Amino acid sequence: MSYHWWKITTFKLVEKYISRAARYKNSDYFELIVSGLIGVIIGFFVFVYHETMIFFLTLYQIITDSQNYISNRGILLLPIVAFSGGLIIGILKKTIFRKVTHEGIESVVQALVYKDGKIAWGNSFKSIILSAISIASGGGAGREGPTIVLGASVGSSISQILQLDKQRMRVFSGSGAAAAISAIFDAPLGGIIFAMEAIIGDVKLKSFASLVIASISATATTRILVGNNPLLITPQVANVSLLDMFLLAIAGITSGFVAIYYLKAYFWTTILVKDALKKVPQILKPAIGGLLVGILAALLPTLLESTYQPINNAIRGNGYGLIKLSIFEYLLPLTSNYLHIIIILIVSLLTLILKPISNAITIASGSVGGTFAPSIKAGAMYGFVLGLILSFFIKDINVGLYAIVCAGAVLSGTFQAPLTGGIILFEITHNYNIILPLILSSVLSSFIIQKFKIRTFNALQQEIVDDENRLHPMLKIFDENTRKKD
Repeated sequence: MSYHWWKITTFKLVEKYISRAARYKNSDYFELIVSGLIGVIIGFFVFVYHETMIFFLTLYQIITDSQNYISNRGILLLPIVAFSGGLIIGILKKTIFRKVTHEGIESVVQALVYKDGKIAWGNSFKSIILSAISIASGGGAGREGPTIVLGASVGSSISQILQLDKQRMRVFSGSGAAAAISAIFDAPLGGIIFAMEAIIGDVKLKSFASLVIASISATATTRILVGNNPLLITPQVANVSLLDMFLLAIAGITSGFVAIYYLKAYFWTTILVKDALKKVPQILKPAIGGLLVGILAALLPTLLESTYQPINNAIRGNGYGLIKLSIFEYLLPLTSNYLHIIIILIVSLLTLILKPISNAITIASGSVGGTFAPSIKAGAMYGFVLGLILSFFIKDINVGLYAIVCAGAVLSGTFQAPLTGGIILFEITHNYNIILPLILSSVLSSFIIQKFKIRTFNALQQEIVDDENRLHPMLKIFDENTRKKD
């Protein structure tokens, strides 16, 4: 009862103040002002999401009596913690959070196409809470998927309150999604590019201005509330040699095949999990998924999505840091330096192989989360392995540089978004010298995905079909126009 009262009261207050702006909706500055407002609201919600996740993470750390999970007791308790997190999610979805399913980027794209940008904001808020519980308890999904949906729903809700036309509603929904990515990764340019490549598609100059204003205002708000600390700390790269550019271009191509593996493993695992849990009560599905992922994470804590520590270790070239995030740590006193390197490679490769599987198990079992950050992790692990192997044959190889570049390339590949991975990783790392190899590798990785026509996480690049396999409405229009020209 109290939840519904809070929801209704909040909506009425927002509606009261925002509706006053409706009288100015024909002004030239209207869209820019509303875009700024959307960005500020989303920046605040990203801050709330950040604090909510920290709260649940701290709570579970108290339960495990450890600073983090990477301790003797933490590792042993991780399957139980993940199971309990999944059980809480199942109970919430069965009671006060009913009708909440996995809402990813595809739901935003479908809303823009089929529903004129109308997105229910209530489910988005619930998804944020469920996502925070999942990640904090050891889930294998990222935090960005529900946040993007929340951002789009904020833009959509404001548009509905102001009674705007369909075109404006689509623009503001897309601007909200761009603002969400910008805020959560502190990457305004990356958020804009991602929205254009994966959510909206081509935009007019006027709409582009809305994307920019929303993204910048969201990033600024988050920086004020959370701080301006980069998610990934990278050693400065003085310059990138021609040899490095050549090798990184090859790394981009091979990252495309890594992205193919990620996508195939994710979708196959999703099918298997859903089929295996078909007869399991809905309330228990997230708990079972949590238990499975918890067992994997107990064996290999680099799979956890609660921190960016494994990615940071990879891009710093800190292989020993990766070993400490695994059960192999206990083997170190018994091995030589040569065997240390082998263990480092094993940990990194296992993380790469198992990451899409843990990601898929988490989401397919009923928990809420995204695929954005997990694909970055997989790419970082691949780049680290590649750089480490090359360092045996070529002097002065910067292993961390390969980890950064491949992280962006795999991200671009899995989302079929040629510029997104490179731009976001550049902004996250605050390292200007790596932008050229980042973009080159990301484009090449995306090209490989396109060449092999692999299904990606980018719903905008897919033919969205209904149960009768009818063409996407936009494709229908394009097809009809083509026929008329012929």
